[in-house]
Amino acid sequence: MKLSHCAIDGLTFAFYKARGDFQNKLVRWSTRSHYSHCEVIFSLAELEQTVLCHSSSSRDGGVRSKDVYLHPDHWDLVHLPLCFFDPERADRLLTESAGARYDYPGILLSHVFSLNRHSESRWFCSEFCAALIGIPNPHTYSPQALYDLLIYLRIETAALWADDCQQKPVAGEASGKGVDKVSGKKQACGCQAKGA
Repeated sequence: MKLSHCAIDGLTFAFYKARGDFQNKLVRWSTRSHYSHCEVIFSLAELEQTVLCHSSSSRDGGVRSKDVYLHPDHWDLVHLPLCFFDPERADRLLTESAGARYDYPGILLSHVFSLNRHSESRWFCSEFCAALIGIPNPHTYSPQALYDLLIYLRIETAALWADDCQQKPVAGEASGKGVDKVSGKKQACGCQAKGA
């Protein structure tokens, strides 16, 4: 199974916040997360859309692509500019891991017992999503830790977003510290100017 690896205009990470079942509660408790699952979408998606999501899911047995309806009560979204997407890395990861089993031992050994151990051939959701954008040691990220990191990256890259991009960080959200404000990089998020 080969998964789609074409990013359109940016990336969206969807974090599952609904109560879910016992397994969702167990993941939240064991990883000390507000979230129990995460997905990556290769576009600047919005709530109340059905979109193609990529992740490793315990319910689906491992790495897969799946159409998911982003119900506002179930998901929180974090948008990142297209500069975080490397098509070669995504193609390699998606091709090599497609159908790989869910990494239950990795969650147990990395997050419950903090032994920093994981499987080289299995994936859990936040590990998969972090690896997709090249974050080092992706197995060390719970859904909550990944959410926190992506919010930080979003704020720190505020200057790279097009001025009219609807997903651009708002003034109160962006700190502006450490942002490279080099001219010509505002289109790096992948957004096209209105009317273009």
